[in-house]
Order: sequence, then C-alpha cells, then structure tokens
Amino acid sequence: MARFAPFETLAEVERQHILRTLCLCESNRTQAAKALKVSLRCLRNKLRDYKQQGHEVPEAKPGQYIGLHEHPIHIQPDQT
Repeated sequence: MARFAPFETLAEVERQHILRTLCLCESNRTQAAKALKVSLRCLRNKLRDYKQQGHEVPEAKPGQYIGLHEHPIHIQPDQT
C-alpha cells in the first residue's frame, strides 16, 4: 500500500515560502517583499500574524525599513 505524505494547506505553503524568501534576503523585509512581489505592508502583516500564531519569525535588521540608500533623493539646484 502506498504511503502519502500529509497534505499541507495553501496557508502553510505560503508561510513556508515567505519565511524561506525572508531567510534568503537575510531578514531584509524590503528585499523580501520585492522578491515576493507584495507590498512591504502586506509582508509585515503576514509576519506579525505568523508570530502571533507561534511561528518563529526572524527579527528585522535595524534601520532596514528606511530604504533611503536604495532611493536617494536628488535635489535640483534652484535655477533662478
């Protein structure tokens, strides 16, 4: 008789994929959100929910949410 692995729910597969991606991005939530093609807010909410459900979620690195190094602001000199 064939033995079947227990089925995983879609939510479990999604959680595993998100957490794996976060690890590959070295806990950088901005990079993970981009890789997953979701908003940073969506990722933060999912991670908060996983933590509340008792799953281990890697801590964010200090200052990673600012993202100023990724999108520098260029100010044009006044041409008056």
